[in-house]
Amino acid sequence: MEKKVKYLNKDELHCKVEDFRGQYWPQSFPVDIEIIIERHLKLEIIPLPNLLRDGGTETYLTSDFKKIIVDSELYNNDRLLPRLRFGLAHEVGHYVLHRSFYGSYDVNSCEDYRNFISNLSESDYSRLEWQANEFAGGLLVSKKDLVDELEKLRDNFNVRKVSDPAMLLANKFKVSKQVVEVRLRSIA
Repeated sequence: MEKKVKYLNKDELHCKVEDFRGQYWPQSFPVDIEIIIERHLKLEIIPLPNLLRDGGTETYLTSDFKKIIVDSELYNNDRLLPRLRFGLAHEVGHYVLHRSFYGSYDVNSCEDYRNFISNLSESDYSRLEWQANEFAGGLLVSKKDLVDELEKLRDNFNVRKVSDPAMLLANKFKVSKQVVEVRLRSIA
């Protein structure tokens, strides 16, 4: 029987993210995703040259749940820090949400990863990625922190006078503007 990725709705995902964050990062933002990965989850972050070119991804989690492999260009470029943080949080999402599914495969190299992805059904792939993206966004930009920061903006400034409130929030959370925009839509 073919394994399927378990369906989780947004409320279930939100609960899992909040439980995880409460356990591993109860303090305020920005979340230090590398501390969570290395100190708490005991995973090693391994930069690998040309991962994006050769593997079609910037990050992946090994199926023994010991390493997150990261494209070395992403890892070593400070300008790409928001993308790196999201990619790492995304892999933590797989670690938390997809252990039983993902652990049944053998993903320990770039080639293994490509084979794993190419053998997934479109629905399983979409579900895996959507869930990991939602987890990452919620971990790095919690609903509570986002609402609090929006209220501070509203109280301290006329939000309309701030040229780009999403970018201002992105800088505070150390994520991309796109992550903040998605999180804002999710709480609207």
